[in-house]
Amino acid sequence: MKIAPKTAILCVALACVPLAVMLSLFLPRYGAAVRETEQRRQFELAQSAGAVVLHHIDQVADDARAVGEAMNYLAEVPEGGREAAFAAVQAVLATRPSIAVVRIEIPQQSISVAFAKSGNDKSDAPESTPDLRGAADISPHGFALEVIDHRRGRIVAPVRLRSDPQKRVYVVAPVYFEPLAADLRELVEARGMTQGENLLVLDPSARVVAGQGDWGRSAGDDASDLPIVRLMAGTDAKQRLAIQEDFVDGDRAWMYSVVTVDRVGEQIASGWTVVFARPHEIAFARLYAIRRTLLGIAVATALLSAVFAAVAARGVVRPILAVEGRARLLGQKAWAKLGTPSARRDEIGALDRAIVGAGLDLEKSEQELAREIKRRVDLSRFIAPEVVEAVLSGQHKLDLGGQRRLITVLFADIVAFTPLTESRGAEEVVAILNDVFTVLSEVVFRHAGVVDKFVGDSIMAIWGAPFEQPDHAERALRAATDMMRFLENTSEQLRIEHGVEIRLAIAVNSGEVIVGNIGSARRMEFTAIGDAVNVAARLEAIARPGQVLVGERTAELVGPEFDLRDLGRRKIAGRAAEVLVFELEAT
Repeated sequence: MKIAPKTAILCVALACVPLAVMLSLFLPRYGAAVRETEQRRQFELAQSAGAVVLHHIDQVADDARAVGEAMNYLAEVPEGGREAAFAAVQAVLATRPSIAVVRIEIPQQSISVAFAKSGNDKSDAPESTPDLRGAADISPHGFALEVIDHRRGRIVAPVRLRSDPQKRVYVVAPVYFEPLAADLRELVEARGMTQGENLLVLDPSARVVAGQGDWGRSAGDDASDLPIVRLMAGTDAKQRLAIQEDFVDGDRAWMYSVVTVDRVGEQIASGWTVVFARPHEIAFARLYAIRRTLLGIAVATALLSAVFAAVAARGVVRPILAVEGRARLLGQKAWAKLGTPSARRDEIGALDRAIVGAGLDLEKSEQELAREIKRRVDLSRFIAPEVVEAVLSGQHKLDLGGQRRLITVLFADIVAFTPLTESRGAEEVVAILNDVFTVLSEVVFRHAGVVDKFVGDSIMAIWGAPFEQPDHAERALRAATDMMRFLENTSEQLRIEHGVEIRLAIAVNSGEVIVGNIGSARRMEFTAIGDAVNVAARLEAIARPGQVLVGERTAELVGPEFDLRDLGRRKIAGRAAEVLVFELEAT
């Protein structure tokens, strides 16, 4: 063979070997990054779909319970007064947005009555079964859910009779799947779903509840033949919380993601799953395009090296090695070592500039993220985290003023703390307060409350603002219960470290107040002002150590899960009229 061909072959080899090294280093890392991004995107979409499912179910369950309270009244009236009770039930049903028909069942009294809004057919109200009622009675989530057919399911929600807690009213309401399917279509369209992707919601028997995509599966169809469903059948419940696998079905490779429908509000639809599948040619289109681009660069480099011999080979090998080095630095996040991008005008130069540009963009993003996290952490030390989030996202304006809102207020006071401070130095007193307030604040945050302020040896927390919380009263009572429990666990540690015994007096009250920014244009704070706050503070003042006093409005708002003892009417400071007071029994 002549020297020219040998030189051309040598140049091609000199050009292709470094390029192959670069590709072997860069593409796996880039491919791993693309795959990680795709996995995260799929899980986020599947989790969002699960949230949509449970939001739909929670609305029906909540509305059924609301109607059930009127049904409770129905169960207590004499036979002759049932027409008035039926009218009350009908009136409550008319206000509930997610249900149009409902059935009341009181098995002990052989009552089974269907109700419907105007223009709806009562016959569409489903009936329960003894098994379904039994499942609802023992469910920790307050209801039982069962799929009837491809069109609908049914929810059974028990409501205890106030006249006889051993008996229950059962509310049976239909859950229609078409609105759920419409919500899922809206979700996937908002995420830019293409024709080749598929999203299914499956019940515990692998029947389709709702779906989106081109598999041709509609509500009521059996999906047990899908590869991912067969895999799920061989795993336990914990493993099914999040499954992600690749399967080859015919001539197409798919990435499947399965998420067990998780918690929304206080409800869980046990056994339901969201399955999301995306073909590889769509999921990794960007990676395939990069591979084709880099392959084109490699071919072009080989041809140029054959034409221009050793000179072309040297001109290609050197920048390729530089690009490979930048790719390694990019993977190591060594932003400062990336240097100046290449000035070459060919494909290698473009790739080099893209890598350097990507490094600079990632560096700026990480710096901005670090600054944002620091700002949020710093602000959260002085302002409630929920208020910080609302301010930084633009949902809460920094203007003076407020709005009327129904909220629940909690005051927790360290009993006999003033005499304690007289026998100890200021530093130790502050240390004790910090330890106790840290525990109490964590309890408030755990139950999605807002720590409004610390006043001396007391903490004030609110629920229902700045964001609405329909169950604000329940959250506040659960927080009060946890405060007592956590204090029991930490009191021994406080006794060892400081030689003191800490006991709490807690008061919880609900009502309409003004919530907003109070103060001056230069110094303001987010707080709540109103009679409900004053009553809570007065109740806390009369509470005994270890006692949780509850206001009348809070008692009206919470469900039967809380054991409230009627203490009668009490006289409190600052009010002419006596107030009805309840005590939260220990649970």
